[in-house]
Amino acid sequence: MAGIGPEHAAEAAKALREIQHARYVSSFDRVLAASRLATLGPAYSDEGATLLRTLAVACDTNLYSRLDAVVNLGELGSSHVTEAVRMLREHLVARDADSYAIKAAAAAMARLAPATTIEALNALHRLDSAPTTSAATRCDLVHLVARLDIGQLAQAPNVIRAVFRAPTSNASIRAHAALRLGELGPGHVPEAARMLNTILHAPDATAVVRCQVAGNLAELGASFVGAAVQALRAVLTAPDTGPQTRVTAAGKLAGLGAAYVSEAVDVLRRSFADPHHSASFRNQVAPDLYKVAPDQIPWMVTVLGTILAGADTSVRDRTHTARTLDSLTSGIDAEAVDLLRAIIQGPDTDIHDRCRAADILRFRGTQYITEGLTALWAALSAPDANVESRIRTADDLVFQGDEYRDEAANALREISASTTARPAERTQAALGLRFLGQGFLEETLHRLRAISDSVDPNPRTDILIAESYAKVGPACADDAASLLRPIVQDSAAGPPLRISAATELAALGPGYLPEARDALREILAAPGTDADERSQAAKALITTNAGCTPDAIKTLRDLLKDPASTPTARTVAAQTIADLGQGYVEEGADHLRTIITSPEITPPTRASAATHLTNLGQGFTAEGTAALRSLLTSTNTSPHDRISIARHLFRLGRGHIPEAAAAVRAVLQSPTTTPYTQTRAARLLGDLSPRFLDEAADHLRHILANPTATPVATRRAATGLGLLSPRFRPEAAAILRTLPTAGFAAPTTPEPYSRRAAARILRDFGQGYAPAPSPPGTDA
Repeated sequence: MAGIGPEHAAEAAKALREIQHARYVSSFDRVLAASRLATLGPAYSDEGATLLRTLAVACDTNLYSRLDAVVNLGELGSSHVTEAVRMLREHLVARDADSYAIKAAAAAMARLAPATTIEALNALHRLDSAPTTSAATRCDLVHLVARLDIGQLAQAPNVIRAVFRAPTSNASIRAHAALRLGELGPGHVPEAARMLNTILHAPDATAVVRCQVAGNLAELGASFVGAAVQALRAVLTAPDTGPQTRVTAAGKLAGLGAAYVSEAVDVLRRSFADPHHSASFRNQVAPDLYKVAPDQIPWMVTVLGTILAGADTSVRDRTHTARTLDSLTSGIDAEAVDLLRAIIQGPDTDIHDRCRAADILRFRGTQYITEGLTALWAALSAPDANVESRIRTADDLVFQGDEYRDEAANALREISASTTARPAERTQAALGLRFLGQGFLEETLHRLRAISDSVDPNPRTDILIAESYAKVGPACADDAASLLRPIVQDSAAGPPLRISAATELAALGPGYLPEARDALREILAAPGTDADERSQAAKALITTNAGCTPDAIKTLRDLLKDPASTPTARTVAAQTIADLGQGYVEEGADHLRTIITSPEITPPTRASAATHLTNLGQGFTAEGTAALRSLLTSTNTSPHDRISIARHLFRLGRGHIPEAAAAVRAVLQSPTTTPYTQTRAARLLGDLSPRFLDEAADHLRHILANPTATPVATRRAATGLGLLSPRFRPEAAAILRTLPTAGFAAPTTPEPYSRRAAARILRDFGQGYAPAPSPPGTDA
């Protein structure tokens, strides 16, 4: 710690030691404190080194913090290098080591001990040949290998060029490869620039890709900044550029030099102030704006105040806005804290938003840590805490001090072993344990295998558990593949499941891509595959970068021309083509227009096409919105379909709340609306704005008070009432408990299944409403 004199070293050392023993301190901060202690001076070097050794092997230190501890230990001096290199070797073969950790460990080992360079290179070559290593990672590896071994420099360009030309490399990977080529040396910069320009002007280059390529061009050197600026301006003015890409492009433009800041600020201001954008999106824009223009903060605080004061601002958006306000200036910290407390204590705040607000509160300053953690801790055992929310809360708490971490881990263990939790919930809980550190990796895998063994054989569950194995790390890819291959190869499993399994198999890494690609091709060609399934298989071939895009596009175009294709298949095909990029947007949009204007197609399908049309970019928003409005007011649209269309319109932005609410109220007031549609309408009314919650609840109570309502209608209305807000949940649960079992299923359904359906609804309300466990030997 440069600048600290001997007279202050003892005081600094005391503070750094306290960090090691304090509660709520992450492993990252403990490693940082130990490193700072070791560099205070000779008197503290051994003490700091001992702490780093302890952290490097502690079972509750996560992967990257362990690596940081080892590297920092080696950097303390030559006497620690041998020990650090030994630990880095262990990192190279650790089961939970991903490609980033292996690259970092190899580079650090070669840097700390040049004599180990060959060993580091061998580790990188092994990673390069692994089936899970992506094309982008291969480019990084080649670049790193060339830095470590000058003899490899001559081969590196050819490897990168091969990645660039590979049919399975998408535009993003090719742009990354071009940048890495330019970084090999000045002699490769012109070629790299030509590669990037090829991508930039390709007909299938999306706005997102063009934004990335412009940034890469600027990184090649000052002589390319002008071209990058031109490309970014083209992105900002293109009709197919979405709001998020426009913000990203403005941020990149501001980073190219002071001459472009005002231009970027204008774009960011418009995005931030636009009331049609969601509050969540506007909060995301805030950091981009104040980083490039701190002078805008007073105006931004005013705008955020209007969001908070808005009657239609949801609890979740208020939470985001409080966090943004607090990040802008410390002068309003108390105001932001009061907002967070109000959210935590609010009667309409659901368990997820309470946890989110509590998590934000504990980071507002040391004086709020205990308050925030106490609120999180309370959420773990709250009556309205269901399985999903308990998992999320436990995931937050596992990073805290021992008192919270142990209890959170036990909660995750309990859920992963529960026979009443859904398989998806059990696997999510098991995965939460892996964040506790290296000592819990085997337990995570053991619990995933136990879940797989305890549930009935089911392809959907196998796909779910395979996804979980993949999340643990590359070393578990084969475990995932062993579950997916039987589904992919089983023609009796049906195309939808096989497509899902093939997509997950391809996501495991390039080494698994050929078999996934072959399966998708087989599904496309099979005579039993219908039009809907062919469109999904073609879409999967494109999204998995299987190198079959031309064939897949031909399939999609054939589906669009085939009069026998279903509306759903045609919609998926049109959407997939439109999403390919600028050379296909108009083609896809034309097909979407045909679907929207076809009276024989159902309104929900036409509304889906209209919504996708609005998502194609600024130039299509007005057209898609007008189509949704037309469908919403059409006399040919049923009340049931009108609710779906109103939700589509609402999702386009909060500026559409009044017209969506008017449509929903019209459905609720119609004497011909069925109880089922009334329930859906009331639920949507409550989702539109917090100010409509009581009105929505009254509509649901009206259904519940109807003596002629069937048990099924009553059950649906009570369930909807409970999901509107936590303050209605006790009322809804009381109604559900008094319903006959026929209210939870069709009359012909066996009674034990009905009881299980009732129990699931009440469990979803929260653990305080869940029925008591069934006695041994019963079916409930």
